[in-house]
Amino acid sequence: MLDKHKYHEGFGAMLALSSAFDHAEKLHGPTAFDPHNADLSAPGLVMLRQAGERLDRFGGRDAMFSAACALSQTDPRRFYGIGVLLGVVWAGIGDWPLI
Repeated sequence: MLDKHKYHEGFGAMLALSSAFDHAEKLHGPTAFDPHNADLSAPGLVMLRQAGERLDRFGGRDAMFSAACALSQTDPRRFYGIGVLLGVVWAGIGDWPLI
């Protein structure tokens, strides 16, 4: 069983991912999902990477994948888009696969 600190850490990491993704989506619109045009130094994408690092510390690739799925569970366009984008932004974090 997780202690209270771990729950806080996990939910905080998920909220960080959600906020970062919303920020990137608002700034870049549909191009937020295009890894070919992604500026990895853009604030929204830096926030996404940092959120991925937090999730990795919390629970590794399983936590990262679960959080990404939770963000897009009712929107197929977003599900595909976030998968493509995070493949680039999260490349090299923990066990996240390199493209």
